[in-house]
Amino acid sequence: MKRIGIIYGDETSFPQAVAEAINKKGKNVKAEYVKFDVFTIDDSLSYNVIFDRISNKVEFYRSALKASALEGTKVVNDPFFACADDNFFNAALASKLKIKTPKTLILPTKEQPEDTNSSTFSNLKYPLDWKRAFDYIGFPAMLKPNRGEASYNEYKVYNEHEFFAAYDLSGRHSMILQEYLEHDEYYRCYTIGMNDVKIVSYNPARPMHTRYSKTEPEIDAKLRARIEKICTKICKAIGFEFNVVEVAVKAGDVYAVEFLNSAPNADIEYIYEDTFDWLVEKTSDYLIMLANKRKSKPALLSRDYSGFDITG
Repeated sequence: MKRIGIIYGDETSFPQAVAEAINKKGKNVKAEYVKFDVFTIDDSLSYNVIFDRISNKVEFYRSALKASALEGTKVVNDPFFACADDNFFNAALASKLKIKTPKTLILPTKEQPEDTNSSTFSNLKYPLDWKRAFDYIGFPAMLKPNRGEASYNEYKVYNEHEFFAAYDLSGRHSMILQEYLEHDEYYRCYTIGMNDVKIVSYNPARPMHTRYSKTEPEIDAKLRARIEKICTKICKAIGFEFNVVEVAVKAGDVYAVEFLNSAPNADIEYIYEDTFDWLVEKTSDYLIMLANKRKSKPALLSRDYSGFDITG
């Protein structure tokens, strides 16, 4: 019997629906919720596949998932790819992939991080060249976190005064400053298995419970194909199998704005029923397919260590 483990936090509707779908249609495949205990370096979570919806917020879970991956458990998303949670790098990567993206720059933290002092930043110029920054980005602009889902702590600023007021509030968070696009349409695109894409109309400026459209967006077939290609290209580049990419459409051009979400919102409370059902169907099918594959081997163990002599 193949086993699929699911870990999640305060979101319950989606992981529970996925588990129920797997147990209804999976032949010789069983889904259940993972339980963690004291975890040693000799332990492993005995699952073929683990669907991870919360380790981005719980370091204990992430470390246990990494250790289990060493033993061949397939984890979605790969815990070793957590370093991809870098909005500035992902914008640079999109640019290299010839995907249009807003102009973006990264800023040092407003406050010194823990365990640092002024000497830590001896390589940092002071004051920063704010004129160059503002000339490059222009106003209005978006100030947002470099890591994690930006919409929870982002600011739209219209001038230098507003920028500095918002920057003062950022504390120890690494922030990016990004060109604001006066878009015609804005979409949130769920991408599963780096292949299947569900495009949802989305307004990040609204309160969370009203951001997702309740109707299927009407999108020209060619534009839809372009958006889907951009989403799958980004997910393949960063190695995320369950992801959300946010795109803005302006005068027919498609811009990738947000590139990565380790555990994108899929709660039935927020998204409309058709999207929820699509996510449950595609996710359960994908996890069953992975469970029926042979054990995976993480890239960390795929390297050739034969030249390393540890006996001397």
